[in-house]
Amino acid sequence: MRAAVLAVSTALAMLAIPLYAIDPGRADGKLVVNGTTIPLSYSYVVGRQKNQITNRTDDIKVILTDKPLLPDTNLNDFDANFPEGVLGVVVCIDKDKQISHLVVQHPNGMYDAGYFTNLPDYRFRSRRGEGGAYSGTVFVARPVATATIQFTFDVTFAAQMQ
Repeated sequence: MRAAVLAVSTALAMLAIPLYAIDPGRADGKLVVNGTTIPLSYSYVVGRQKNQITNRTDDIKVILTDKPLLPDTNLNDFDANFPEGVLGVVVCIDKDKQISHLVVQHPNGMYDAGYFTNLPDYRFRSRRGEGGAYSGTVFVARPVATATIQFTFDVTFAAQMQ
């Protein structure tokens, strides 16, 4: 009897796994700024980004947005150049798989946390990407409060490295 229950449970778990897979170019999560929830549904990943602290060019930039970007959008220069009407989060992941830079574009403006090292508030967990996609989850451990905004985000993403 136990073997049958275990077999059925395993089969159901294996069927459920594809439900949680994220297609490349997509994201599943949200940004909450001052109580307003912004769903983040699109993801873009760019390699060989410069880290302003280390001067190395091995950071990976992850761009998470509420709307799709135009195909000709310059993703290398995206941090401070969100297109009009697009909201989201940009995080850079360093060689140690730590978030090293953060930008939040919200309805009332932009917050740029600058470059940093080993800041425990911002977290990245890598996931195995399908079809060569770079994927993972980025989130804040607890809400971040500045003089003008309070925000949190938790987003799972997958995208082909550009």
